[in-house]
Amino acid sequence: MGSTNPEKRFYTPKDLIEMGYGSRSTVYRDLDSGKIPHHRPGGRILIPKDEFDLFMMRERVERESAGTSWRAERAVSEIVAVASRLTAEQREAVLAALS
Repeated sequence: MGSTNPEKRFYTPKDLIEMGYGSRSTVYRDLDSGKIPHHRPGGRILIPKDEFDLFMMRERVERESAGTSWRAERAVSEIVAVASRLTAEQREAVLAALS
């Protein structure tokens, strides 16, 4: 696999597939849409390693922050669903925990 070369400056679409980025169609869709940074010298698709690695770090951070937001929204929804069954003391404890 080409991506194991530490001196490699560019990835190819095949490298991304082998690294688990996604299927062939996913890789080419993201290349065509401009989501994945790349160059096409002479018709070849070259993905600068540094730019792709930075792109993946940003994607990971966005996914993680979206997951945190989703978990918070789910927790609030669950609290609201049981709110009518909470005692006044329990409601105060929940409000204190959310503050």
